[in-house]
Amino acid sequence: MDCKNLQSVTLYCAVGSEHFVGCSCLKSVTFHIYSVTFTDNNTVEEVILGSEVNSINFMNLTNLKGIRIPDNVTTIQSCCFSGTAVRSVYIPTTVKKINAGAFWHCPLLQELYLPSNKVLYTITKFTGEWAVIKDCPNLTDVYMY
Repeated sequence: MDCKNLQSVTLYCAVGSEHFVGCSCLKSVTFHIYSVTFTDNNTVEEVILGSEVNSINFMNLTNLKGIRIPDNVTTIQSCCFSGTAVRSVYIPTTVKKINAGAFWHCPLLQELYLPSNKVLYTITKFTGEWAVIKDCPNLTDVYMY
């Protein structure tokens, strides 16, 4: 796609990041779909999620610095933030499941906010190769609220 000047896009249907190869100025993507998988992009810095979204995955968005997870999201997919540049992530109380590898290889992640109520019924219990958090050398604070 020849979209060298495209800076932001709003999606109302499932479209993969492979459709934006060559969009070197793309910085912001807004989603208004049920399940979001948008991976392997080195220009997107911000993701905005509409109220329709309930499942997310942003693996290898290497410049992703900011995201606000809306209250309707219920599942954080495997490898969701793996390879991103997020520094702080706040998981809303509506999230019921965080899958293995959700926070793998997040070198800039410093803070993680997790709900401490019974709604979050599954944080994948695997350890080692299948841990939820792995290789986050700057992670200094995990807050339970």
